[in-house]
Amino acid sequence: MRILILGNGFDLAHNLATKYTDFLDFVDFFLNYKKGTFSSGVNRSDMGYSDVICRDIVPMVSDFKDNYVSQICKTEMEHNHIQKTLEECLIYNKWIKYFSKTRKAKGWAGFEAEISKVIQCLDASRKAVKYHEPTKQKRITIDYKEYPFMRSLFNDDQSDMPNKTFTENQFGELIEDALADLEKLIISFEIYLAYFVEKQKVMYRIPNQDIDMASVNCILSFNYTNTYERIYGNENTTAQYDYIHGKSRHGFSEFHGLSTNIILGIDEYLDEQDRNHDITFIRFKKFFQRIYKKTSVDYIEWIKALQEKDAKDQFGLNELYFYGHSLSVTDGDIIQDLLNIPNVFTTIFYYSEEMYAQQIENLVQIIGENELIAAVNHKRIEFKKQSPLIPNNP
Repeated sequence: MRILILGNGFDLAHNLATKYTDFLDFVDFFLNYKKGTFSSGVNRSDMGYSDVICRDIVPMVSDFKDNYVSQICKTEMEHNHIQKTLEECLIYNKWIKYFSKTRKAKGWAGFEAEISKVIQCLDASRKAVKYHEPTKQKRITIDYKEYPFMRSLFNDDQSDMPNKTFTENQFGELIEDALADLEKLIISFEIYLAYFVEKQKVMYRIPNQDIDMASVNCILSFNYTNTYERIYGNENTTAQYDYIHGKSRHGFSEFHGLSTNIILGIDEYLDEQDRNHDITFIRFKKFFQRIYKKTSVDYIEWIKALQEKDAKDQFGLNELYFYGHSLSVTDGDIIQDLLNIPNVFTTIFYYSEEMYAQQIENLVQIIGENELIAAVNHKRIEFKKQSPLIPNNP
C-alpha cells in the first residue's frame, strides 16, 4: 500500500496562495477595497502583498467586488451571501487585528502557536485573580509588562496603560468573544480557500520520478484544499482520501449556518493532572474541534489493515510519502502511528536545506534520536530533495 501524506508545502509547491500571510493579505485587500482605499486601477506592485496574491488573488477580489456575477460567484444571491459573510467574519475580529500586527509566526504551526500564546496568557491571568479591596470583587488583570504582545489583541499598542483589568463577568465575555472570533476567522479562511485559492490555475505538477501519483492508494491530507483531487484525481480514480483537519466546502449554501468543519486551534498545554478538570479553554483545542466537528479519521483503518498478519503478503512493501509536511510535533501522534506500520519504507521530501534540517529536528522529537538513526541507516527512512515541477498538461 502506498500512502501519501500532504502538508501545506504541497499546495505551496503548486504555487497556491495558502500561507497564512497570503490569507492576511487577502483580508487586508478585501477590507481596504471595500472602503475604497484601493481603486480598480491601482498598481498591484504598490500594494505590498506577495507576488502570488498580486498576480492571482487581487484580480479575483476586484472582479468579485465589482461584479455580482463573476468567476467567483455565479449568481447575485451567492455574491451577496459570500460578501456579507466575509464582512461579518472579518470586521471587528480580534484575531484578525492581532495577526495583522503580528506576522512573525513561522508557517501555520507558528500561527497556531501564537493563538496558544494568547490563550495561555489569558489562562495564567485568570488563575492569578485578585480581590478588589473596596468592592471585595474578583479582578483579573493582564500585565502588559509581562505579556507585551497582548496590547495588540486589545488595540492598546499606542497606550501607556500598564495593564488591562476585567471583572469575572467581563473576562467570561472576553473568552466567549475570542472563541466566536476564532470561528469567524476559520469561516472566512474557508471561503478564501473555496472561492479564491481553489480557482487559481495550476500550471505545474510533481514529476513521476518523485511520486507516481496514479499508483497512490491513500491520501492523508493535513491541508484543507482539494489540490490533489483537482490535479491528479482523474488519473487515480480509486484513491481513498482522509482530510484529517477538515476540507473546504464548495457552494455558498454550505455557509448558511456560519459553521465550518475546518480545524484550526491549539494543542494541549496543561499537564495531565489539570487537563481533565480545567476545561475553561477546551474549545480552542484541536482535539475538541476534531471530535465536535466530526472530522475524518479513516487513516486509522488504513493502519489497522496494514497491521494484520497477512498484510505483507497482501500489499507487499508498504510505502509512505511525506510531501510538503514539516513533521511538526503537533502532528506527532499521527506521524508516529504511520511510521510504526510494519514493513514500511518512508520517503520524506524537502524543498530546501533549512526544511531538511527542521524535519530531522522534528522527527527526533517524535520517534527519538536512536530510532531515527537506525531507520536512516537501515534505509527505512529516506530524505529526498523535491524535483522541480513539470508543466501540467491535462
